[in-house]
Amino acid sequence: MSVESFARLYIYDNEVNRRVLHQLRSMNNVSTKIREVFAHLLQAKRLWMWRMRGDDYKGLVVWPKMSWDDCEQLIEDNARDWNEFITGLRDDDLEGRVVYTNTKGIEYDSSVRDILTHVLIHGGYHRGQIALAVRQAGGEPLLTDYIAWTRE
Repeated sequence: MSVESFARLYIYDNEVNRRVLHQLRSMNNVSTKIREVFAHLLQAKRLWMWRMRGDDYKGLVVWPKMSWDDCEQLIEDNARDWNEFITGLRDDDLEGRVVYTNTKGIEYDSSVRDILTHVLIHGGYHRGQIALAVRQAGGEPLLTDYIAWTRE
């Protein structure tokens, strides 16, 4: 996959996160757990950005308690930071390595390409959990599939 392809996927990811936030805000019966899952999805995206840039991420809480306003701000911060990061890459940079320590203190070394892919899949995984919770709360889950987004 090229940098251009990743850039497009991250635009999609940010857009569907905005849509999910809008839906969750409009529901009166969203559980605290679902808000935590959504905040985690966004905070994990931030964590990976900080790892990629070499920022100090050791104190970042990956399961934060956030308000909807906090989530909205984090979506926008993530969109800006990831856009700047990805548009600054060349295709050759995707094979670059990032050394980081996970939340259990274990050090790993992963390619930029694999991290970019992981962040997208991680977001989709948690949006799926949120969709199930929306349905269980009597709502209609949003269609957040990539192919549906491309058709708009």
